[in-house]
Amino acid sequence: MKKLLTLSLAVIFVVSMFSMAIAAAKAKSISGEVVKYEAGKTIVVKDKAGKSHTLGITKTTKVEGEVAVGGKVKVEVVGLKATVIKAEAAAPAPAPEAPAPSAPAPAEPAK
Repeated sequence: MKKLLTLSLAVIFVVSMFSMAIAAAKAKSISGEVVKYEAGKTIVVKDKAGKSHTLGITKTTKVEGEVAVGGKVKVEVVGLKATVIKAEAAAPAPAPEAPAPSAPAPAEPAK
């Protein structure tokens, strides 16, 4: 009976280690525009090729920066779950053009 229990535990251990190795091998990142975002639930990212990726967000998902629809993100993914979401800072708005300098006031004629 002890041999059967030991063998069963060994098999379970090997299978779980194999599963973790496969999951780690399938880790990837997706960069693109946020199409839909529900904090704590899901994020939909449209990549450069135009393909949409719907990813689950878990309690362990790390969110860095302000994620907003229309913003750019880089998402680290394992399977269909986001592990890290990094919001890219928005490009600064162009500075408004300075008004043209006004001509100096004409000097008063000497008296």
